[in-house]
Amino acid sequence: MNKPYEVLSIIEEIANTSSINAKLAILKEHENDGIFRTVCQLAYEPSLSFYISRPDSFTCLPDGEEVPYDLEAGLHDLLSLTKGDIRGHAARDLVVRVLGLSTPENAETLARVLDRDLRFGAGTTLINKTWPGLVSTFDFMLADTDPSNIVYPALSELKEDGMRAKLHIASDIDRVTAISRQGKPIEIFDLFDKEASSLVGGMSADLDGEFVCFKDGERLPRKISNGILNKAIKGTITPEEAELIVFVCWDIEGPKEDHDHLTRYLALERQILEQQPKRIKLIEARIVNDEAEALAHFKEVRRRGLEGTIVKNLKGKWVPKRTKDLVKFKAEVVGTFKVTGFEYGTGKNAKRVGALFIETEDQKVKSKVGIFKDFDEKIRDEWLLNTPQFVDVLYNERITDKSRKDGTESLFLPRVVAERLDKNKADTRDDLIQIEKAILED
Repeated sequence: MNKPYEVLSIIEEIANTSSINAKLAILKEHENDGIFRTVCQLAYEPSLSFYISRPDSFTCLPDGEEVPYDLEAGLHDLLSLTKGDIRGHAARDLVVRVLGLSTPENAETLARVLDRDLRFGAGTTLINKTWPGLVSTFDFMLADTDPSNIVYPALSELKEDGMRAKLHIASDIDRVTAISRQGKPIEIFDLFDKEASSLVGGMSADLDGEFVCFKDGERLPRKISNGILNKAIKGTITPEEAELIVFVCWDIEGPKEDHDHLTRYLALERQILEQQPKRIKLIEARIVNDEAEALAHFKEVRRRGLEGTIVKNLKGKWVPKRTKDLVKFKAEVVGTFKVTGFEYGTGKNAKRVGALFIETEDQKVKSKVGIFKDFDEKIRDEWLLNTPQFVDVLYNERITDKSRKDGTESLFLPRVVAERLDKNKADTRDDLIQIEKAILED
């Protein structure tokens, strides 16, 4: 049995080490410590849910008193919560009792397990390097941003703006697990068990998609929807709130992943049309024969107030990484910006222009532009001697930069496309908004 607070001291030693290699070395030093291993597993295993979060307050036994609960016993009781049989007030009472009968150090360790975060700067990757396969990992297929690799005809799907997730269906158990892109469990109670298992014919598989909240058949605003879904990750969602969750599905991994995108989509479509599940919906999609049709679908979706589209190569296969067979389709906008300065590049460009700093006339949109592929390489030297005053910049969208306290916006995927010697004034933010609206309305 470990000393009362040995595990917390290991956690704090790792937390106080900034080097990744040093953190890994400490983990490996304790790889034969079974209790520490269990602490790491319970804290980060995404397929487990405690169905309750850390209590707002609890009282521990003072130092020096005889402790009825050691850390191993506390972990055993927390593990019992993962079966899902103890919920609500009963679960809270159990947790308060376990923490109250533990030393302050062990109670803090158990509370961090409940938080699903040991706060030691070493996540799943380092844990699995120490104990291979201890924590389950779930790969996601991610979209690229370069449309040049799309071969038409292609599949254009609506891009949801909910919470990316997988429904993990194991044939040997009767419960479906929901996993976020970050590998965190999402509390969905047992609402999706029957429908998800039925869609894959009782086989082991993962359904890929997004959770979105609907009420009375209407999609809830993104802020409200994501607030509810964040509660599902924290484990604080109520059954009434969970009833609002719908899984919008666009892919299947497992029995169909060796098939191409179109085949997998049609298989899902057939199953969903036949079974008519209430909580699982098929993503809206259509075949587009060229880039013009893809852009038309994107504009249609944006006019409906939704985020955009994903365009897929019909023959693309499922891969556990970012792939060029999927592209986030964006309308490209060109605006005129004022150049406020530049920064030097790196490597061979250490004494040449690496990027320009640009802003709108009203200073409400500011960005750094480091893409020069529309120019000859010598432009880096020319602009070092004579930096342009105004440039046209092609971008995909304006984005909010939360790190900026002045409320200014930035640009997503900006690229300088021309120097504007004929301009003496840049576009304002309102000018950019009008340009963007015109693109969607033409």
